[in-house]
Amino acid sequence: MSDLPDPKMDNIDHIRIDLNATTRLGRLLPLLADVKVTHPKFGVFRTGQGLWEYLKISDTITKRDLENLRVASGFEAKKISGSYQARWNKALKDEIKVAMRSKIDDNIEIFLEFVRSELPFRYYHRLRNLKVIEPSETVWLAEWLCELRDELKKEVSKVQ
Repeated sequence: MSDLPDPKMDNIDHIRIDLNATTRLGRLLPLLADVKVTHPKFGVFRTGQGLWEYLKISDTITKRDLENLRVASGFEAKKISGSYQARWNKALKDEIKVAMRSKIDDNIEIFLEFVRSELPFRYYHRLRNLKVIEPSETVWLAEWLCELRDELKKEVSKVQ
C-alpha cells in the first residue's frame, strides 16, 4: 500500500478508518472512536486511543492519570499522555490487536458490518488543507484488520 488513498473512493475501493469516514464501520473502527475496548490485562477503556496512550506511557503514568485515561475520549487521552515521555515497546502492537479484537467481538453492530465488508481497510486522515496522510504507525493496523476479517469470516462460515 504505497500510494495514498483517495478519500473520494472511500467505500468504493477501500474502507477508510477515520472519524470522518463515509461508512459507519469506518467511523467506529478508529482508536479515537468512542467505543469501549476491553483488554484482559489492562482492563476497560472508553476508547482504543486511551489504551494506546496508556501503553505508550505506562512506565511513568500516575494512578490518577491512568484512571483518567480509562474514561477519556480519544482526544482527551492524547492530551493526557502528552505530558509524559512515550516509551514504545514491541508488545504494543499485540496489545492493540487484543483490544481491537475485543472491540469487534463485543459490539454486534461492528462485528456484523466488519464480517460483511469486503473492501480493504485504509487508516488515514485528511488535513484541513485537504492533504491526505496515512501514518506509518497505523498502516499495520489496517493490514491486520483485513487479516482478522478473513479469519472471522472463516469462523462464521463454519457456524452457518
